[in-house]
Amino acid sequence: MAAHMTGSAPGPPGGQAGGRFACGWAARRLEPWFAPFALVNGAAVGLTPILLPVVAARYGLGHVGLVMGAFNLGAFAAPLAGSLADRYHAYRVLATACAAIAALSLWLFPLAGAPVQVLLAFGDGAGFAGAMTIANLLVVERRPRAEWNRRLGWLETALSVGQGGALVLAAWLSGLSARDGLLIGAIVPAAAIPLALVLIPRMPPAAVPAGGPAPPGPPPGPPAAPPARRRPAPAAGPAAPPPRRSPPRCATPYAGPPRSSLPPSTAPFLSSSGGTRGGHA
Repeated sequence: MAAHMTGSAPGPPGGQAGGRFACGWAARRLEPWFAPFALVNGAAVGLTPILLPVVAARYGLGHVGLVMGAFNLGAFAAPLAGSLADRYHAYRVLATACAAIAALSLWLFPLAGAPVQVLLAFGDGAGFAGAMTIANLLVVERRPRAEWNRRLGWLETALSVGQGGALVLAAWLSGLSARDGLLIGAIVPAAAIPLALVLIPRMPPAAVPAGGPAPPGPPPGPPAAPPARRRPAPAAGPAAPPPRRSPPRCATPYAGPPRSSLPPSTAPFLSSSGGTRGGHA
């Protein structure tokens, strides 16, 4: 009545509004490209641990251990997938290839002999590890750092849903023959191939400046020598006194010829007078 009197339309009931809000809130966080990775994860951790040992048991329990060990060793493909994704940004192609490897390994497993089964189990594990690496990289590369924890949490939720569905499917497939069970189970990762091609967003290549990469500059030369330090000029002190000049020496007076050059007759005169005189005695 109040709504009719004010002219406003009655709003939806509280339960419907809350349900719509919850669905919209989850839809904004559950991205469509989660689906192919959920299928690959379900096939790896839901179907493989149950169906592969059933098929491998015909060669003995020791062979079952080899098969499951090879499956877990396939995790070494994760660093390779991450390196290729970082270098080429081909997330869609890599995810599709991982799903195809997992599907082909499950489909051929019941038809192969014991040695080939070990290799196929390794390929199944490698496809699973590579796909999970690509899924985490898509969150990190496409979202800001502040959203990583929340987005990765929703990715794990989608993967767990895929695992739960695959376990239910494995419970039904275990009632069939081992060969038929794995052939039908291979459809799960095979269904991820078209979904990966359609739903996984295309990542742009590494950024290149306009006009192409900058040309390389000249090679660096030898390092320049440090500038020479200038010594500070000495402080100006009192002027030095001029050098003393010695007085000129007087010429020695003439003392006459040496005695040895005079005749003997003049010796008495030199001894009494001390030298030669101008006149005679």
